Amino acid sequence: MEKKYDEFLELIHSFKRTTCKIRSSSLAPAVFMTLIAIQHLSLRNQEKERGEGVKVSDISQYLETSKSDVSKKIRLLEEKDLITRFENRQDKRITFVQITANGIEALRQNKEQADRFLTNVFDRMGEEDMNQFMLLCSKMREAMEEEIKNNEERKKQV
Repeated sequence: MEKKYDEFLELIHSFKRTTCKIRSSSLAPAVFMTLIAIQHLSLRNQEKERGEGVKVSDISQYLETSKSDVSKKIRLLEEKDLITRFENRQDKRITFVQITANGIEALRQNKEQADRFLTNVFDRMGEEDMNQFMLLCSKMREAMEEEIKNNEERKKQV
């Protein structure tokens, strides 16, 4: 079983290395993921009619990382004019961010490139293999989530 565990970790690591090579942005992957998170949360806020800004604390929670880590990434995005930052009028401790036109364009270009890349990969793999791969990945994710939940419940009992 230890060999399978090592093979699995190596496979996950190789996927991560490969995906880092295909990015179209000049931003580091984690910084670009922050921009994607801001876009996602902005759209969700608009659906709920909460305005267009996204709280830094919401980004931190969404990405499951610290506020200080998110703040560093936001600073980089702001320096590249991909987002703007502003304070809440009622509470200066709350910071909001919003994607700029440059940020929207960077996301659009990245999506186009990713779509082309993944279409080529999916074509190369074939529909049947891709369907099987997606099914197995979903099963693995579900099993991992169940195990995490079980571990958390065991910790509560101790």
